[in-house]
Amino acid sequence: MKDRLREMDPSARRLLGLDRDLPVFEEMEMQEFLKTEDRIRAYNRIDTNTMPRKLKAEQKRGIVTKVLKERLISDEILKTNPTVYLGSGTDVAYPIALGAHYIVLVDPGFVSQAWQDAIREQIREISGRDPIPSVDGFTTTIDFGNGEETVRVELVPLAYTERDDDQSRYILPNNTGTILMYAPQGPGGVINCSDSMKGCVVSGGAILDGATLNKKELGALAWSKTELGK
Repeated sequence: MKDRLREMDPSARRLLGLDRDLPVFEEMEMQEFLKTEDRIRAYNRIDTNTMPRKLKAEQKRGIVTKVLKERLISDEILKTNPTVYLGSGTDVAYPIALGAHYIVLVDPGFVSQAWQDAIREQIREISGRDPIPSVDGFTTTIDFGNGEETVRVELVPLAYTERDDDQSRYILPNNTGTILMYAPQGPGGVINCSDSMKGCVVSGGAILDGATLNKKELGALAWSKTELGK
């Protein structure tokens, strides 16, 4: 995969958003930072519908690697507050690999039973057990390194938009800990980090917009911005 990137013209890499230095975990590092087979399976299953698919999935694994190695997102917030993944597709593995315990996947595609079944199957393959259906998704247990812990996955078959006249839009909860986005599409086009989103994130929380990390400083109203891999 790295060879393919090196062979690609630099301008083409920039155009595709692949001009970041985001190496993935080596085998020994997986044990140090991911700690368990559950989380390693999640990491290896990270996927995307964004093209070029394999290279973009590799970049997402690189983003997880960078976040975990440098402890860029609070473990406690990932454990206690909702992690909302806008335009998630069926990639539940991405937030699990990061360490999220309460995952909200927001995508109109979840009106499809096939998409719901795909999430069920991924959770089964990651955790090694059948997830328990709930009113709005599934619950399961994942070992993040301290024994089995409950993980809730909520499926929301809506689009995110900041248009007030759209009565069917998804509204972010006010206690959101982390927002994930990876080139998500909304009714008005590509969704980007906004002040409206920031207003829903708790102190110490973060918005991971592709390889750009916006973080709300703990105990303050100020935000920092970090371009991962640059």
